[in-house]
Amino acid sequence: MPLSFHLTFTCVTFFVCDRYVFGGVFVLALFAGAALGDLIGATRWHGTARAVAAAAVVISLPYAASINVMMDADARNAARAFVRGKTAGDEVVGLVGRYTPHMAPPLRMVVLESAADVVASRPAYIIVNARYAERFRNMRSPAGRDLISALRRESFGYRVVLAYRAPLPFWALLQYEPSFAPGGEAWWTNLDKINPEVVVFERKEH
Repeated sequence: MPLSFHLTFTCVTFFVCDRYVFGGVFVLALFAGAALGDLIGATRWHGTARAVAAAAVVISLPYAASINVMMDADARNAARAFVRGKTAGDEVVGLVGRYTPHMAPPLRMVVLESAADVVASRPAYIIVNARYAERFRNMRSPAGRDLISALRRESFGYRVVLAYRAPLPFWALLQYEPSFAPGGEAWWTNLDKINPEVVVFERKEH
């Protein structure tokens, strides 16, 4: 079932969300549990079999917990706290691209897609998800590409005040970042959406 689903759906569409494979993981978990049970109950090489079963569990638990660690330490939380600590009242915060931090009222969020949007809204801060900046550049009109380029050159009157991606502890085995370097995205997982580098720009006269 998991193999047929992958071959006839995800491999065909070239689009995978991790939640798509939950059903297949459940089926595989039944066989994995049975295999561990057989190892634990093995009469031959009893000690070795139990050690293999224990090692599988010891490795699997921190590997799975890595996702929780990444989500708790997500750089977007730090960017949100940074901007909240720097602002007061109902100032405007500009957001560029997707998967950016949500800023609760009284702050006002404005989605920026061009230089004209920046001029019109004059946000106190602009938040960019650096990992998705390239997607924004590639999928948008020339106005979107010009916006990203101008921000990087600090030619809009904004300067970088925060560029942050949370480090992960050594035991978080799901260290996926090298798979997406430099700034790439994966078609086989959505894990690259967690804990991206977030860049905050501040208006210079702010």
